[in-house]
Amino acid sequence: KLDAPGYARMIETTTRLNTPGPDLARLPGVHALTDVTGFGLAGHALELARGADVGLALDWAQVPLLEGVEALAREGFVTGAGTGIGKSAALALLKDGYSVVLAGRRSEPLEQVAKESGAVNRVLCVPTDVADPKAVTDLFSKTKEKFGRLDLLFNNAGISAGGPIEDITFEQWKSVIDINLTGPFLCTQAAVRMMKSQDPMGGRIINNGSISAHAPRPNSAPYTSTKHAITGLTKSTSLDGRK
Repeated sequence: KLDAPGYARMIETTTRLNTPGPDLARLPGVHALTDVTGFGLAGHALELARGADVGLALDWAQVPLLEGVEALAREGFVTGAGTGIGKSAALALLKDGYSVVLAGRRSEPLEQVAKESGAVNRVLCVPTDVADPKAVTDLFSKTKEKFGRLDLLFNNAGISAGGPIEDITFEQWKSVIDINLTGPFLCTQAAVRMMKSQDPMGGRIINNGSISAHAPRPNSAPYTSTKHAITGLTKSTSLDGRK
């Protein structure tokens, strides 16, 4: 078992704020700690939230959980929560007893997720453009007002614009950069500020990466570029989160 609160670690998809811990590569069940951006996030969202690690080759049954996480990490936040991976992650967290902020561009899918969860009293639905700094500030203000703290942020919102690089318009490029990179930056910045100021201090940030950061598909320059950048953002956040 590892010590919590205050255990710091960084693999491609998850960051735990505060003091450094032991060498993860020596833990049971963890066989590789790199090149895993986004691998299996929908299926393993709850395990990530609880403190398990994702690797290229990993035996989930053997990975130790962080002691105290069940009591500490109960307020979650998911962007792009209305559909797909975001919806699956939100429902998993709500099923496990979390209170969850659901953020997305359209209110109707968010409300549907809340109803489907059967835990409407533990949900805050906030239609938001994560690329808008003011909207993100308002979003985190509402989160603090509703739940008082934040223990888990899942930066999941993302879009894609395909086509040969010579045909991609500036507007297409900018829209992908805004949602896939600027959005996670703004949400991470707000989350770190909140996590560092709350008592007990700390939390976990999960960034949804992609295999495209390592083996891109053709005609995917904007999307692939953002997923490379997400790797850098995750690593940088990990370092800054140890202060």
